[in-house]
Amino acid sequence: GYWVKYCPSKEVDPFYMSYWTESQAYWDQVKANVIQSTIQNFSAARYGRLVVQVPPLEEQQAIAAWLDERTARIDTLIAKKQRLIELLQEKRQAIISKAVTRGLDPHVKLKDSGIPWLGEVPEHWEVKRVKHLTKRITKGTTPTTLGHDYTPSGILFVKVESITSTHQVDLNQCAFIDSQTHALLERSQLKEGDILLSIAGAIGRSAIVSRELLPANTNQAVAIISPT
Repeated sequence: GYWVKYCPSKEVDPFYMSYWTESQAYWDQVKANVIQSTIQNFSAARYGRLVVQVPPLEEQQAIAAWLDERTARIDTLIAKKQRLIELLQEKRQAIISKAVTRGLDPHVKLKDSGIPWLGEVPEHWEVKRVKHLTKRITKGTTPTTLGHDYTPSGILFVKVESITSTHQVDLNQCAFIDSQTHALLERSQLKEGDILLSIAGAIGRSAIVSRELLPANTNQAVAIISPT
């Protein structure tokens, strides 16, 4: 990463300055300067031109102490909420797992699936391999492998970061390719009902291709599963 080190003078409380770097006023100035260069070229001289509000030293210390107490409360609440989110995610996964392996009837008769890790399944269910239930299992390709590049608009190109944790395709995270590139990437052309599966990054995230997304294509970090 890139770090800026500065040593406050005796008229400035370092804890006050630390909180200042978390303020909107600070980040508005940083963004305004970065527009003119890049964050890597954000020099000490450029940083030194930022403007900071400087109350008397005692008032700075009082503000920092007050923020210590208030932000500690908020941080505690955030930690509790994060734990609650983790528990809810575990519950969500447990509900899904039970529904897709046992169904909705709690009194249904069960039989041995013949698979040790799966255990019993409803008596009237079948257990099949995924390859017997799909027309294709493949993955996408990056346009640059063909010497092509992305375009400002055109055919929707789904990237791995486009697949959200809620099984949606985030259009704001998609790229675009032209129709010629789309035609060349025939293997990874998407169809309605295809299941997209992340095989890099947030591995295992999935989304279903809806008609509204088409025509569309995808990259090498996304697997395509076409159910029968």
